[in-house]
Amino acid sequence: MAKDPFGTAIQDLAPNIFIAQPRRDASQPLLQNLPQMEGLAWPYGTIIRYGSTDGLNTVEARTALIQKALDDNAEYLWFVDDDTVVPFHGLAQLFYAARMHSYPVIGGVVPLKQDPLLPVTICSKDNRLYYPDLSYADEIVPCNWVTGFACLLIHCDVFRRMQADDPGMPIVWATANLRETPIGEDGWFCHRCHRLKIPIMIHRAVQCRHYDLATKRYWGGEGTLEYYLSEATA
Repeated sequence: MAKDPFGTAIQDLAPNIFIAQPRRDASQPLLQNLPQMEGLAWPYGTIIRYGSTDGLNTVEARTALIQKALDDNAEYLWFVDDDTVVPFHGLAQLFYAARMHSYPVIGGVVPLKQDPLLPVTICSKDNRLYYPDLSYADEIVPCNWVTGFACLLIHCDVFRRMQADDPGMPIVWATANLRETPIGEDGWFCHRCHRLKIPIMIHRAVQCRHYDLATKRYWGGEGTLEYYLSEATA
């Protein structure tokens, strides 16, 4: 019987994952090496699709990919952006944690493209926003404010709950700087999760790299290049 990297029988875990990759610049090559991504994903019964943002803004692209995952009756949707490079076992680690601990939303660590390196994840405590410690560790921590869509595994029941809660309210929306709502379409999604008491978790062992299309610089990440999927533009 085939085993996953954690020794669990694949047939006992195999989900149907829709990999969604909206593209901000279709003229650029994909960072992820597609054959490797397919080889990594196939044991998990994965549907692989890469959405194009040609003619669509970010909100429209993510909304269309979510709807496609629901139409295909996927169990999970995994957003992995075209400027994000994921560790080789990133999908396996996220999925294993999601299934074993019933986490409906779990993401990897993605750094902002700036010095000093800070994560796209922000937490809140005592009415104060702060960057949590997301240095490499085999530990999963909660996020009670906002994290990015760049590497985020979401159970599709989350989208169904949002639709049932308020059919007229968008799942993805580019928000302004509201007092009680984080900025951006990922901030809006996190806001809706918190409203429905859907926990958002961050897997600190899934350390991603962030690629700057303009400067062609990689930001963040742990380990050697072999730790990551091959990068077409490296």
